[in-house]
Amino acid sequence: MMIIPLFFIIPLLSIFFIAAFTREKSWLANLAAVLVAAVLLILSLMLALFTGGGKVLCYNMGGFSFPVSIMLVADSLAVFMLLIVYCISLLTLIYSKGYMQSYLDKWKYYILFLSMLVGVNGVLLSGDIVTLYIFLEVSGVSSYALVCFTKKANAFVGAFRYMIKGVLASSIILFGIALCYSYLSALNLADIAQQLIIRHETAQIQMREDIVILFILGFFSVGFGLKTGIFPFHRGVIEAYTAAEAPVAAMLSGVVIPVIGLYAFIRLFFCVIGVFPAGMTLLLAMGILSFSAGIIKALREHDFRKIIAGHLVSELGLVVFAFGLGTQNGLLGAITQMVNYIIISTLFCYTSGMVSYAINSNHTGRAYAQIKNIMVARVAVFTAALALCGVFPFSGFWSKFIIMIEAKKVGNGQWFFLLALFYLLAFISSIRILKKFIFTGKKGDAFYKPLKIKIPFSMNFPVGILACISIGAYIIWFFYAKEMFFIPAINVLNEGTLYAQNIFLGIK
Repeated sequence: MMIIPLFFIIPLLSIFFIAAFTREKSWLANLAAVLVAAVLLILSLMLALFTGGGKVLCYNMGGFSFPVSIMLVADSLAVFMLLIVYCISLLTLIYSKGYMQSYLDKWKYYILFLSMLVGVNGVLLSGDIVTLYIFLEVSGVSSYALVCFTKKANAFVGAFRYMIKGVLASSIILFGIALCYSYLSALNLADIAQQLIIRHETAQIQMREDIVILFILGFFSVGFGLKTGIFPFHRGVIEAYTAAEAPVAAMLSGVVIPVIGLYAFIRLFFCVIGVFPAGMTLLLAMGILSFSAGIIKALREHDFRKIIAGHLVSELGLVVFAFGLGTQNGLLGAITQMVNYIIISTLFCYTSGMVSYAINSNHTGRAYAQIKNIMVARVAVFTAALALCGVFPFSGFWSKFIIMIEAKKVGNGQWFFLLALFYLLAFISSIRILKKFIFTGKKGDAFYKPLKIKIPFSMNFPVGILACISIGAYIIWFFYAKEMFFIPAINVLNEGTLYAQNIFLGIK
């Protein structure tokens, strides 16, 4: 399928164009990047039509045959993630036009942005584990540079710590890949899945009895756990998030972390290695620990971005927990919660950027009074906070409701009790956010005064769009998106290691 290579050709050509022709014309660099995101979003929709009904599209690079060739694969799960990536990327690039106007060398920002998208595309579409690892590093290096793009002291510190954890994670993942190749003599994901099935049927052993595979899964769990920023590996991601500028933080929390960390691990675990009880228990434990640690972190903080960063860790932990349930409704809750996490995290990032743009500070004590003077920011914080604690009819309600009901069925009430407790803490923290940013602030406060800086339309527009999506998410989800996008993505995970057979059909 010739559409698949365009996800690499178009952004790479745009990078050369921006570097060559837009150094003195920042508006042209932004326009080129926005057009790239819009075109790739359209191509993602086209892929969604082609992959309907469980079809898998494959593209061989280099002229070699399977399993030696470098293969790009698009199935319903990958296309679903591409749609999310380019919706958020398009809005973030529009937001960046206003936010980044005071910075120099903006063309470099857009080059790094598109380089990061090339890496994300590679992680989503790679059909072999080495190519996946290479693109994972491409997106990682670009994100390190974007975090410290402003050249501020705290940005350098955050980027350095984020890079150290990223390099450590990459090394651990590489150990897992090396062990996998030495054990199975395969690098193609479909070939790995097939070799595992043959080996276990021949030796008449189950997955939990294969010590080497358990070691491989352990390497991948730690490596991708560091990339994702779940407990106990969340500190580096929080520091990078709080140090980065708002559009970069939005891409980290809404695109990079869900793709290079969570998606990559879930793809390998469900579709290649295959699920088994010990692995699902690991996901449940990591998820519930991240959920609790993130909420406790949020309740202890007073800085705006650190409060939100704690909640983002908890929301991502809930996604991991839901994947660990392993049932049809559990996976539906996980995918829906992941989308809600992306909406909420991006909305909070945009809002913090509006406030810092207006008063040049992210600290709660300075920012809360000014939010009242920014109508769009006020609505966005109100919407995101209610979605965060799962209030009907905002976007967080249905995913949290589905996960709670399914947790009660799977865990005989113990998971239900823990989730109910942490939901209560999340509700308390959300009310605390509303109190600090919406319902307090006196007119005599030094910072409670009319803004001298007008918020650009290019920043207001993406915030308004996401706020509307959050409010109307149930209608969109139930009447349109659920059957067309969510269920096909879930079916890919439910099919598990039948992924290999689907790849063989796609090659033919």
